[in-house]
Amino acid sequence: MNSNGLSTQILIALTNHLQDAVFAVEEGCFIFVNQRVTDLFGYSELDIIGQPILDFVFEEDQPLVAARYKARLMGEQVESEYSFRIVTKSGEVREVNMRVGLTQDDEHSTTLIGSLQDITDAVQTRAALEHSQADIESILNNMPDVFYRTDMNGVITLMSPSCHEVIGYTPEEMIGRPMVDFYCDASDRERIVQALTEGEGKAQLVEACLRHKDQSSVWISTNAYIRYDDAGEAICIEGSHATTLSARHSRNDWEAGEI
Repeated sequence: MNSNGLSTQILIALTNHLQDAVFAVEEGCFIFVNQRVTDLFGYSELDIIGQPILDFVFEEDQPLVAARYKARLMGEQVESEYSFRIVTKSGEVREVNMRVGLTQDDEHSTTLIGSLQDITDAVQTRAALEHSQADIESILNNMPDVFYRTDMNGVITLMSPSCHEVIGYTPEEMIGRPMVDFYCDASDRERIVQALTEGEGKAQLVEACLRHKDQSSVWISTNAYIRYDDAGEAICIEGSHATTLSARHSRNDWEAGEI
Protein backbone atom coordinates (compact mmCIF):
# COMPACT_ATOMS: atom_id res chain seq x y z
CA MET A 1 0.00 0.00 0.00
CA ASN A 2 1.22 3.54 -0.66
CA SER A 3 0.74 6.55 1.63
CA ASN A 4 -2.74 7.12 0.23
CA GLY A 5 -3.83 3.58 0.90
CA LEU A 6 -3.84 2.51 -2.74
CA SER A 7 -2.20 -0.77 -3.67
CA THR A 8 0.37 -0.98 -6.45
CA GLN A 9 -2.04 -3.17 -8.42
CA ILE A 10 -4.73 -0.50 -8.29
CA LEU A 11 -2.31 2.20 -9.42
CA ILE A 12 -1.18 0.05 -12.33
CA ALA A 13 -4.79 -0.60 -13.29
CA LEU A 14 -5.52 3.11 -13.19
CA THR A 15 -2.59 4.00 -15.47
CA ASN A 16 -3.61 1.29 -17.92
CA HIS A 17 -6.93 3.08 -18.41
CA LEU A 18 -5.25 6.36 -19.34
CA GLN A 19 -5.08 7.48 -22.96
CA ASP A 20 -1.44 8.54 -22.59
CA ALA A 21 1.53 6.21 -22.52
CA VAL A 22 2.82 6.54 -18.92
CA PHE A 23 6.30 5.47 -17.84
CA ALA A 24 8.93 5.80 -15.11
CA VAL A 25 12.69 5.83 -15.62
CA GLU A 26 15.59 5.45 -13.19
CA GLU A 27 19.26 5.70 -14.18
CA GLY A 28 18.18 6.02 -17.80
CA CYS A 29 16.22 2.75 -17.87
CA PHE A 30 12.49 1.99 -17.77
CA ILE A 31 11.23 0.69 -14.42
CA PHE A 32 7.53 1.01 -15.24
CA VAL A 33 5.35 1.27 -18.35
CA ASN A 34 1.60 1.09 -18.74
CA GLN A 35 -0.29 -0.74 -21.48
CA ARG A 36 -0.28 2.28 -23.78
CA VAL A 37 3.54 2.27 -23.85
CA THR A 38 3.62 -1.34 -25.01
CA ASP A 39 0.95 -0.56 -27.62
CA LEU A 40 2.95 2.42 -28.86
CA PHE A 41 6.33 0.71 -29.02
CA GLY A 42 5.05 -2.68 -30.12
CA TYR A 43 7.11 -4.48 -27.47
CA SER A 44 5.91 -6.43 -24.46
CA GLU A 45 6.36 -5.02 -20.97
CA LEU A 46 9.12 -7.57 -20.30
CA ASP A 47 10.96 -6.39 -23.42
CA ILE A 48 10.86 -2.77 -22.25
CA ILE A 49 11.46 -2.90 -18.49
CA GLY A 50 15.15 -2.55 -17.68
CA GLN A 51 16.04 -1.23 -21.12
CA PRO A 52 17.52 2.26 -21.71
CA ILE A 53 14.95 4.76 -22.89
CA LEU A 54 17.36 5.88 -25.60
CA ASP A 55 17.14 2.43 -27.20
CA PHE A 56 13.63 3.34 -28.35
CA VAL A 57 14.46 6.87 -29.54
CA PHE A 58 15.15 7.62 -33.20
CA GLU A 59 18.92 7.89 -33.63
CA GLU A 60 18.98 11.52 -34.74
CA ASP A 61 16.91 12.54 -31.70
CA GLN A 62 18.92 10.62 -29.10
CA PRO A 63 21.33 13.52 -28.32
CA LEU A 64 18.38 15.82 -27.60
CA VAL A 65 16.66 13.36 -25.25
CA ALA A 66 19.93 12.41 -23.52
CA ALA A 67 20.98 16.04 -22.97
CA ARG A 68 17.64 17.04 -21.51
CA TYR A 69 17.54 14.00 -19.25
CA LYS A 70 21.03 14.77 -17.93
CA ALA A 71 20.25 18.46 -17.45
CA ARG A 72 17.06 17.65 -15.56
CA LEU A 73 18.92 15.30 -13.20
CA MET A 74 21.45 18.09 -12.51
CA GLY A 75 18.66 20.43 -11.48
CA GLU A 76 18.80 22.68 -14.52
CA GLN A 77 15.69 24.37 -15.88
CA VAL A 78 14.50 22.21 -18.77
CA GLU A 79 11.26 22.31 -20.71
CA SER A 80 8.82 19.82 -19.24
CA GLU A 81 7.23 19.15 -22.61
CA TYR A 82 8.79 18.55 -26.02
CA SER A 83 8.54 16.22 -29.00
CA PHE A 84 10.87 13.71 -30.61
CA ARG A 85 10.74 10.55 -32.68
CA ILE A 86 10.71 6.93 -31.57
CA VAL A 87 11.23 3.69 -33.44
CA THR A 88 8.70 0.89 -32.94
CA LYS A 89 9.42 -2.83 -32.98
CA SER A 90 8.33 -2.97 -36.63
CA GLY A 91 10.85 -0.26 -37.52
CA GLU A 92 8.24 2.46 -37.98
CA VAL A 93 9.31 5.96 -37.00
CA ARG A 94 6.62 7.84 -35.07
CA GLU A 95 6.60 11.28 -33.49
CA VAL A 96 5.62 11.64 -29.85
CA ASN A 97 5.05 14.52 -27.47
CA MET A 98 6.50 13.94 -24.01
CA ARG A 99 5.54 15.55 -20.70
CA VAL A 100 8.01 14.72 -17.98
CA GLY A 101 9.12 15.59 -14.46
CA LEU A 102 11.28 14.31 -11.61
CA THR A 103 10.33 12.93 -8.20
CA GLN A 104 12.40 11.73 -5.24
CA ASP A 105 11.51 9.15 -2.60
CA ASP A 106 12.53 9.16 1.05
CA GLU A 107 15.85 7.58 0.16
CA HIS A 108 16.57 10.41 -2.30
CA SER A 109 16.27 8.10 -5.28
CA THR A 110 15.40 10.18 -8.33
CA THR A 111 12.77 8.91 -10.73
CA LEU A 112 11.73 10.46 -14.01
CA ILE A 113 7.99 10.14 -14.54
CA GLY A 114 6.43 11.04 -17.85
CA SER A 115 3.80 10.45 -20.46
CA LEU A 116 3.88 10.14 -24.23
CA GLN A 117 1.28 11.08 -26.80
CA ASP A 118 1.52 9.80 -30.36
CA ILE A 119 1.27 12.95 -32.51
CA THR A 120 2.37 11.38 -35.80
CA ASP A 121 -0.98 11.77 -37.53
CA ALA A 122 -1.35 15.36 -36.34
CA VAL A 123 2.15 16.25 -37.55
CA GLN A 124 1.53 14.68 -40.95
CA THR A 125 -1.82 16.45 -41.27
CA ARG A 126 -0.22 19.77 -40.37
CA ALA A 127 2.55 19.21 -42.92
CA ALA A 128 -0.01 18.37 -45.60
CA LEU A 129 -2.00 21.51 -44.77
CA GLU A 130 1.13 23.66 -44.90
CA HIS A 131 2.02 22.15 -48.27
CA SER A 132 -1.50 22.76 -49.52
CA GLN A 133 -1.39 26.33 -48.20
CA ALA A 134 1.91 26.88 -50.01
CA ASP A 135 0.35 25.62 -53.25
CA ILE A 136 -2.63 27.94 -52.81
CA GLU A 137 -0.38 30.93 -52.10
CA SER A 138 1.70 30.13 -55.18
CA ILE A 139 -1.44 30.07 -57.34
CA LEU A 140 -2.74 33.32 -55.85
CA ASN A 141 0.62 35.02 -56.24
CA ASN A 142 0.87 34.13 -59.91
CA MET A 143 -2.69 34.36 -61.22
CA PRO A 144 -3.38 37.42 -63.42
CA ASP A 145 -6.97 37.81 -62.24
CA VAL A 146 -7.77 39.20 -58.81
CA PHE A 147 -9.08 36.59 -56.36
CA TYR A 148 -10.91 37.86 -53.32
CA ARG A 149 -12.91 36.69 -50.32
CA THR A 150 -15.31 38.70 -48.18
CA ASP A 151 -17.41 37.84 -45.19
CA MET A 152 -21.19 37.95 -45.58
CA ASN A 153 -21.13 41.64 -44.65
CA GLY A 154 -18.89 42.41 -47.60
CA VAL A 155 -15.70 43.02 -45.58
CA ILE A 156 -12.58 41.81 -47.39
CA THR A 157 -10.76 38.93 -45.66
CA LEU A 158 -8.47 37.76 -48.49
CA MET A 159 -7.09 39.46 -51.59
CA SER A 160 -4.57 38.16 -54.11
CA PRO A 161 -1.41 40.23 -54.83
CA SER A 162 -2.57 40.92 -58.41
CA CYS A 163 -4.92 43.56 -56.99
CA HIS A 164 -1.97 45.95 -56.93
CA GLU A 165 -1.53 45.65 -60.67
CA VAL A 166 -5.24 46.08 -61.35
CA ILE A 167 -6.31 48.88 -58.98
CA GLY A 168 -3.09 50.06 -57.33
CA TYR A 169 -3.79 48.86 -53.78
CA THR A 170 -1.84 46.18 -51.94
CA PRO A 171 -3.71 43.31 -50.26
CA GLU A 172 -2.77 44.79 -46.88
CA GLU A 173 -4.47 48.07 -47.82
CA MET A 174 -7.67 46.29 -48.80
CA ILE A 175 -8.10 43.53 -46.23
CA GLY A 176 -10.41 44.57 -43.43
CA ARG A 177 -12.22 47.18 -45.52
CA PRO A 178 -15.67 46.84 -47.11
CA MET A 179 -15.47 45.79 -50.75
CA VAL A 180 -17.95 48.53 -51.62
CA ASP A 181 -15.24 51.12 -50.83
CA PHE A 182 -13.45 50.17 -54.04
CA TYR A 183 -16.38 50.43 -56.46
CA CYS A 184 -16.95 53.60 -58.46
CA ASP A 185 -20.62 53.22 -57.71
CA ALA A 186 -21.99 51.35 -54.67
CA SER A 187 -24.79 50.01 -56.86
CA ASP A 188 -22.25 47.81 -58.69
CA ARG A 189 -21.65 45.86 -55.50
CA GLU A 190 -25.40 45.58 -55.01
CA ARG A 191 -25.79 44.19 -58.54
CA ILE A 192 -23.26 41.44 -57.79
CA VAL A 193 -25.08 40.54 -54.57
CA GLN A 194 -28.35 40.49 -56.49
CA ALA A 195 -26.81 38.21 -59.13
CA LEU A 196 -25.66 35.85 -56.38
CA THR A 197 -29.17 35.75 -54.98
CA GLU A 198 -30.79 35.15 -58.35
CA GLY A 199 -28.15 32.60 -59.32
CA GLU A 200 -28.64 30.54 -56.14
CA GLY A 201 -25.24 31.43 -54.80
CA LYS A 202 -23.38 31.91 -58.10
CA ALA A 203 -22.82 34.99 -60.24
CA GLN A 204 -21.07 34.97 -63.62
CA LEU A 205 -19.63 37.72 -65.81
CA VAL A 206 -21.12 40.62 -63.87
CA GLU A 207 -19.49 43.84 -65.08
CA ALA A 208 -18.60 46.59 -62.63
CA CYS A 209 -16.30 49.58 -62.32
CA LEU A 210 -13.59 49.72 -59.67
CA ARG A 211 -11.88 52.90 -58.51
CA HIS A 212 -8.10 52.73 -58.93
CA LYS A 213 -5.91 54.20 -56.19
CA ASP A 214 -5.06 57.05 -58.58
CA GLN A 215 -8.82 57.71 -58.91
CA SER A 216 -9.09 56.36 -62.47
CA SER A 217 -11.68 53.73 -63.35
CA VAL A 218 -11.08 50.06 -64.03
CA TRP A 219 -13.80 47.99 -65.65
CA ILE A 220 -13.89 44.39 -64.49
CA SER A 221 -15.94 41.26 -65.01
CA THR A 222 -16.72 39.33 -61.84
CA ASN A 223 -17.41 35.66 -61.20
CA ALA A 224 -18.44 34.99 -57.61
CA TYR A 225 -20.01 32.33 -55.43
CA ILE A 226 -21.18 31.90 -51.87
CA ARG A 227 -19.39 29.33 -49.70
CA TYR A 228 -21.42 27.36 -47.19
CA ASP A 229 -20.42 25.39 -44.09
CA ASP A 230 -21.39 21.78 -43.39
CA ALA A 231 -24.65 22.97 -41.84
CA GLY A 232 -25.58 24.84 -45.00
CA GLU A 233 -24.98 28.30 -43.52
CA ALA A 234 -23.40 30.92 -45.79
CA ILE A 235 -19.95 31.81 -44.45
CA CYS A 236 -18.28 33.96 -47.13
CA ILE A 237 -18.25 35.12 -50.72
CA GLU A 238 -15.35 34.25 -53.00
CA GLY A 239 -14.75 35.42 -56.52
CA SER A 240 -12.39 36.74 -59.15
CA HIS A 241 -12.11 40.00 -61.05
CA ALA A 242 -10.80 40.14 -64.62
CA THR A 243 -10.25 43.46 -66.33
CA THR A 244 -12.43 43.96 -69.40
CA LEU A 245 -10.50 46.95 -70.86
CA SER A 246 -6.76 47.04 -71.39
CA ALA A 247 -6.45 50.63 -70.26
CA ARG A 248 -7.71 52.46 -67.18
CA HIS A 249 -9.93 55.45 -67.66
CA SER A 250 -10.70 58.44 -65.53
CA ARG A 251 -13.88 58.68 -63.51
CA ASN A 252 -14.88 61.76 -65.53
CA ASP A 253 -14.56 59.88 -68.85
CA TRP A 254 -16.78 57.13 -67.49
CA GLU A 255 -19.44 59.54 -66.29
CA ALA A 256 -19.29 61.45 -69.59
CA GLY A 257 -19.90 58.29 -71.53
CA GLU A 258 -16.59 58.50 -73.38
CA ILE A 259 -15.60 54.92 -72.66
